Amino acid sequence: MAEVAAAADAGADSIEVIQTNPTDERVNVYSNLKEAQLHVRHGKFIAEAPETIRLLLRSQYEIHSMLLKPSQFDALKSSILSSGKKFPVYVMDEHQMADVVGYKIHRGALACGVIPPGRDLDWLRAKLEGKKEWRLLGIDGINDLANLGSMIRTSSVLGIDAILIRHDCCDPWYRRTIRVSMGHVFRIPIIRCADLALALRDLHAQDGVESYSAVIDATAVSLATLRGR
Repeated sequence: MAEVAAAADAGADSIEVIQTNPTDERVNVYSNLKEAQLHVRHGKFIAEAPETIRLLLRSQYEIHSMLLKPSQFDALKSSILSSGKKFPVYVMDEHQMADVVGYKIHRGALACGVIPPGRDLDWLRAKLEGKKEWRLLGIDGINDLANLGSMIRTSSVLGIDAILIRHDCCDPWYRRTIRVSMGHVFRIPIIRCADLALALRDLHAQDGVESYSAVIDATAVSLATLRGR
């Protein structure tokens, strides 16, 4: 039977903590996570591991809920409080969590967030308004979830302002992509384009964005020669 946990110390009562079990229908969004077709559930995504969840808490993304084992709630409590976000935190032991998700959760920390709607080039222009230079990454036809997550993580390190992906790329909101990105998917805006080439031409015509293609070719121009352009 689910119950709202009593606050154990000062400040904890501002978090809605619910001690519960696998029969609670409110945790169904976390069920059977190994089933690939359930990677995105009614416009929501799943993030796992405390480091990834901390980046989610620092982002502007809406959080639907969290599912944590007791020790991870203690570890994440201060980050939850400092985020100012309001959402229920469901707490159960790791064996019960395994019953819900369908496999053993080694870190004992899951979060469910809301996928942002309606991102397009006009949204990007408003987002980057006032920024003198834009550094964008266009991704064409990538279908490996881990590779996409790695590219997102690397883009964050390199200071990329936004990522444009073609319509047929794999979904950046897959659980594996989010995990490999180590939460950096929450730091970089991602825009899916029906026609990536057309989007790049539009950015060039209206915003002066120059495009360069990366290829594995010994005769290609070295990136070092493009500095200052």
